[in-house]
Amino acid sequence: MIPRPFALVGFTYTAALAMMVVAGVNVWVLVACAVGFAVTALFVKRLSGRADYAVCAVSVLAACISFVCAQALVYSPALELVGEGLSVKATVTEVETSGDNTYYTLRADVIGGRETDCKLRLYLDEPVGAEIGDTLEFSGAVKPIGQNEESHRYYQSKGVYLWAYADGEVSVIPAQKHPFGYYAHIPRAFAMSALRRFIGSDEGELAVSMLTGDKSQLDVRINNAFRASGLSHTLAVSGLHMNIIVLALYNLVRHVFRRARRLSAAVCIPIALFYVVFSGFSVSAVRSCVAITVMLLAVVISRKSDSLNSLGLAALIITLANPYAVNDWSFMLSFSSTLGIVLLSPFLGKAVTAIRERIRLKVVSHLVVTLFEVLAVSLAATLFTLPVMILFVEQISLVSIPANLAVVFAVPVFMVSSVVTVLASLLPFGFAARASAFISRLAGKYLLGVSKLLSGGLFSSVSLRSFWALIWLSATLAAVAFAVYIIRDKKKLAVFCTAFVSVTLVLTCAVTAFSDSVKVSVTAVNVGDGACFVVSKGTSAVLIGCSGDEYVVGNALSELGVTQIEAVLVPVFTEENDNCACEIGERYVSEQTVAYPGCGFEMLPEGTIITDSFSMDFHGVQINYRYSGGYDYCTLNADETSALFVFGTDTPQQIIKNPYADFLFSRAQPPLWLDTADYSAVAVSAGGNVAVNSGNVYSTFDNYGFTLSFNSRSGYEINLL
Repeated sequence: MIPRPFALVGFTYTAALAMMVVAGVNVWVLVACAVGFAVTALFVKRLSGRADYAVCAVSVLAACISFVCAQALVYSPALELVGEGLSVKATVTEVETSGDNTYYTLRADVIGGRETDCKLRLYLDEPVGAEIGDTLEFSGAVKPIGQNEESHRYYQSKGVYLWAYADGEVSVIPAQKHPFGYYAHIPRAFAMSALRRFIGSDEGELAVSMLTGDKSQLDVRINNAFRASGLSHTLAVSGLHMNIIVLALYNLVRHVFRRARRLSAAVCIPIALFYVVFSGFSVSAVRSCVAITVMLLAVVISRKSDSLNSLGLAALIITLANPYAVNDWSFMLSFSSTLGIVLLSPFLGKAVTAIRERIRLKVVSHLVVTLFEVLAVSLAATLFTLPVMILFVEQISLVSIPANLAVVFAVPVFMVSSVVTVLASLLPFGFAARASAFISRLAGKYLLGVSKLLSGGLFSSVSLRSFWALIWLSATLAAVAFAVYIIRDKKKLAVFCTAFVSVTLVLTCAVTAFSDSVKVSVTAVNVGDGACFVVSKGTSAVLIGCSGDEYVVGNALSELGVTQIEAVLVPVFTEENDNCACEIGERYVSEQTVAYPGCGFEMLPEGTIITDSFSMDFHGVQINYRYSGGYDYCTLNADETSALFVFGTDTPQQIIKNPYADFLFSRAQPPLWLDTADYSAVAVSAGGNVAVNSGNVYSTFDNYGFTLSFNSRSGYEINLL
């Protein structure tokens, strides 16, 4: 008998999908692995755990079938619907607002006269008043979603494969009967409105994010501060939020009904199910809902739940619904961190017992145990999420542990008082709502202050984009692993590891602070057929070109740690992508936007500077923009180093008066009259149709971005983004 069947099935099934979807492993390779497992289970009779091999074989084979079916029956047919001037009839499943923009997620019924059942995303300049369940009819273009592979995979993980553009009027047909999601949307919208009305300001948006998972209106600087300080997990509805709300209700019911454990658990199960719908079915919310529901069901039927089984079951449910969910790195972070915590829990329990036996005073014991649990959980989650951080996020917070210790008591207070504020807003007079909102506001200010304080240093996080950062990380892990192997005494081992890690962190902070103080970086972001170069120093940046998918641009800015944009330069080749410049400018509160004469983009913000000549000083770096004869270019000068930005492949030679520079940045393939050998390095933002990787040319043709860091002391360095 298999002790943990759901864990074995769920993890094997999910791992096989990840190999196919993320790593690109051929499906027939995994089928061969499944056959190998099956043969081993059938013929090697003396092998212990034969049943495990058989279950692995079935799970891998099921993952292969699921992947092939998703590709052949859902994904590929959806891409065949791409075209121009198509009539679309679709049902609204989700409404999202970001700034002044409105996005509709639709379940298409008919596209271009063909019946279908795929999801697409529609962007509109002005909302049309559609609600969940309403039907939209319009004519326009349907394209594959995402400007590059990164954004395409992100939307694919959400089950959305197409992007729609309406050419004209959008007709709204009100729903005769609203779906279940509509009735979950009503209390969600009410809660968001109450939090914004009574708490208000940034604290109100923080409460909206923590309770509902909606971060669309949250200031990007707050989002980046929470990310840099290692507190981003508090912004997404997860096990922490589910435990605070559901288990608080569980204990309340038990207290009212005098230890009625079964009744309390039975009451809390529908609350947990409602909360996952209320929070928008995010990956972390579904995972935590499955875990807590299994635990509560075990209480109802007087059985003991198993955390690994619950985690495997959650992974199985999510990936069965959408095999591409493994593409989302938040899925990987959620499950890897929880896996680390679950595997650590037996050792944690022993340590907690030892602490309680040694400390007799209950108040002190409870305080020490709480701090120890937060410390241990943070370490376990950090260790198990490290591979995902290296591969996808490429950034590690150095202050996550002290940050989590600092907010361990504030987060429950903030969430509970926010829930009370929403419930109290239903009462007359509003006194109770204002009182609880006051508590929420104080706790929210504390959370914002901690995140801002700990993320404000030059060494709050370490970027893993460079080769040397990976060498440093590998050497540190290898040294600790070697110490664990040779040092048998636990006290000596603890002292060595603490001293070694502390020294390496101090050295890392010093090196990072020094390099950031002298470094100016120019990052070429892959935005497809567009241009986006980020000139950054510390947390400030200037965008030279801002086209393509705002998700990709925003993600690149987050990875670079940018919280403030001082200027956005809109070149000629940003055509049909001006909404990106507007969206990014609004999210990051750009100080000024500059566009060329005759620019007719509708989405550019008010106060845009229309000029053929613009210059600015960016922290000692001189940036000059020039427009002439329908073409434009930009130059950058820092100390004795210079760079040239060219946006058009057919830019005439006479337009650029002085083409000589140390570095060349081009939207696509550089103009043929420019000799790339004359430059120390050439970085290309858009992959275009031609791969120009040769010699000193670095292109995003292979779906990567490139950061070029240069200064007068250390020359230049090309790093993968």
